[in-house]
Amino acid sequence: MRSIGYYLSRTLPAERRRALVQHLCARRCGRQALDYPGHLSHVRSMLVVLPEDVLTALCHVENILALGERFPQASVTFFCRSEVAEYFHSITADASFVEYDTSQRYLFSPAFARHGAALAHERFDLCFLLDTSPDLSVLNLVGQTAARVRAGYAEAADYPFLNHIVRVSGVATCLAERYSALARSLGAAPGQRPMLEVSREVREGVVHLLRDLRIDPDAPLAVVDACGIARALGRPWTAGLLERLRAAVPLTFCSPLAHGEPDDTGRWLAGCGVTVVPPLTVPRLAALLSRSQLVVTGNSPALQLSALLARPGVAVLASAQIGYLRSGGSVRAVCYDGAPGETTVAATVAEASRLMGPGVAGGKRNSGGR
Repeated sequence: MRSIGYYLSRTLPAERRRALVQHLCARRCGRQALDYPGHLSHVRSMLVVLPEDVLTALCHVENILALGERFPQASVTFFCRSEVAEYFHSITADASFVEYDTSQRYLFSPAFARHGAALAHERFDLCFLLDTSPDLSVLNLVGQTAARVRAGYAEAADYPFLNHIVRVSGVATCLAERYSALARSLGAAPGQRPMLEVSREVREGVVHLLRDLRIDPDAPLAVVDACGIARALGRPWTAGLLERLRAAVPLTFCSPLAHGEPDDTGRWLAGCGVTVVPPLTVPRLAALLSRSQLVVTGNSPALQLSALLARPGVAVLASAQIGYLRSGGSVRAVCYDGAPGETTVAATVAEASRLMGPGVAGGKRNSGGR
């Protein structure tokens, strides 16, 4: 049941509701001017509020790692959806997490009130709002923290919710580069660094999984996010792509099932001639990708994980999605306008073949399912 504050706030027009929350935020945070570098010299704790979309949140990994290097003594707490937290547990092992469900995310939510009170008790030195279009309830929670420095993007909010506002240049098309403007504004230096590591225990678990699936763990492996591609582009087109890839690239092809797929998805994938991998946790998916010689994806978390793991890959993307690809990274894009066709299939196969080069041809191959 929602609180009476929620129902009372809903009687106000949107502008007045936002003005009310701004007033409450200003009362908590005051109007003390920021003192640089004074407010950045003894940072002991940081709160990072992540975007709710998994793909967008993963575009902030370089940004977050750079901030961690800028303030190495600070403890880090993430506030995020549970689905997003699942990915960041593997990326930032030492951080704390406060997780929520979107059903709890509304203005004057009792759950958010409890989260806000607990986070305010932590007295964070820095609060980073990484969502560019946050819900008003999230802005209210940022205000509740009363962190000395509340940093975020101009698209997200203005004062008093944020007191360090970054305007992102439209020059860079890569979202990871654009978002890293926040880290740079505070003296951090985003750059080339290992961004995702897989533990030995998880790697060994994936070796056993491959053996159970009758795949030689030492065989050159191609991982195709066929479920994600089919969801976006349809099964017939995806089946045609798989057929052409298997004919052109001498690798063992496998495809993980996504959680919540229809019951017939495994049979369809097996009929396409690929080994079907059962649904995986995020660490296990990362471990599988880390063993691959080739990843083929659409605009999905597998694309972001492959880039973070620096695995060679091809991403089939609509032209408007090109910003999700990290420029200069290991994953190449094949873009289409409208709907993909035979030209897109041919370009994807050509990119995959170029990535493999002549040295893969001698590898073992297992082209079928169990």
